[in-house]
This record gives sequence, C-alpha cells and structure tokens, in this order.
Amino acid sequence: MTPKIQLVDTKGIPFTPDILAQKLKHMEIRYPSENDAFEFDLLIRGLVIVLTSMWSDVYDYNYYLAFKKSKKSYPKEFHNSIYQPIEHLVFLGGVDDPFVQNGYQTFSRISRFKHAFNFRHLIYERTDLNDRDICTESGRFSACKLIRMDSKSYKQMRVSYQGVLVDFISTLYKYASALTVQSNKIPRGFANQFRNGGNGKYKRLDTNIIEVSLLLDLILSIESNLAEFITLNKPRRRKGKMDDLN
Repeated sequence: MTPKIQLVDTKGIPFTPDILAQKLKHMEIRYPSENDAFEFDLLIRGLVIVLTSMWSDVYDYNYYLAFKKSKKSYPKEFHNSIYQPIEHLVFLGGVDDPFVQNGYQTFSRISRFKHAFNFRHLIYERTDLNDRDICTESGRFSACKLIRMDSKSYKQMRVSYQGVLVDFISTLYKYASALTVQSNKIPRGFANQFRNGGNGKYKRLDTNIIEVSLLLDLILSIESNLAEFITLNKPRRRKGKMDDLN
C-alpha cells in the first residue's frame, strides 16, 4: 500500500491525487521497515507530514459536509475543495451544522499542534515534502486512503469521517509509542493495552518526553471530538403515537 502523503501548496491546499502519484513515483519511495534504525529527528519530520495530511482530510470532509446540502444552489461556487477552496477557514466555524463545527474544532487543534511542532523543531515543510527519506518516513504508521468525497451522500460522509478520526487516534498513538521506546518496533504490549481500552490504555506512554506529552494531549482532544461526533451521529428516535398523545 502506498504511504499516505498529502502535499500542499503555498496556501495549504492539497495537490490532486494524480500529481501526488507522479511525485511518489519520481521519488521511488520504498516501504519503511520496523527494523530501520530509529532516528528521532526523521520520525518527527515524518510525523509533521502526516499531520498535514490529517489536516487536509478533515478540511475536505468539512468542505463537503458544509456544502453538500446547498450544492444544488451553488453548483459552480462550491464544487471542488482543491480548485474552489475556502480562503477564510473561520467560515466553517460559523456554519449552522454541528457536524461541521465539530470538524472545525478538530482541524484547528491539529493545525495548532502542527505549527507548534514546526516551531519547536525548526521544520520547514515545503523543504521536507521534497525530501525522499522524510516522505518515506511519513508512511511508517499511516496508510494511503484516497476517498472521493463528492460521490458520497451527506450521511455516508458522516459515517466515513467517524472512521477517519479513529484511524487518526491509532496513528498518533503509534508515534507516541515509538517515541516512548525510541524504536520503530513497537512492543506488542503497547498495542494490546491500547486495544483493550479503558482509562489505562495510555499508561505505557512516557509523558516525561515532551513530544509524547504533546501527542497525548492531541489524541485526547481528538477523542473528545470523536465522542461528540458519535453522539451527534446517533439516529434520533422518532416520536410514536404514544409520544404524540402526551
């Protein structure tokens, strides 16, 4: 499976999948191995590319959720998230749709976290996006998923987005685990603890490592958004005859 990398231009808008495929082919990217020597700086730089991809995914979902219902009214203005982007993203925070507002909170948190990491580690993304080793590293814990949002219904997109948030949490946990053990080979106990859930599922993470502590904060934030999204997505019980009589 091709590593998941989503390139962005100077405005932060993702390139199209065909441009991405050509770039990956040109780079001749190999698949990362858990036996690779652990390189802290390389892992962090790969993580930042993954965060950019996550941000782009959430932006796409929110774009189409926001305009799916009004698309018939604005067929030319809002048809493609890449070629017809929203220039002022704060607009999404004011959309009268709880699903869009939830997503706006998520990509705002991812964005703040990513910029903090860039500043802390002096990362310039546009340079890293043209580095074969860093792009390879970005596929270590994250698989490629190209989803045609415009072909999905409003309801299908909500279900799909819920699964994407679950994948985000899993991916970020793997990065936190690798940073904890300082190895690309994560012990099985970490995965088992995470899979079992409960209040102690993150207890193996070493929060004395600042990057791990920051990642855990982001994971918990996304978990909170996911819990709210699941609640919003639950089918509402229709009133029956007895309810109507009361």
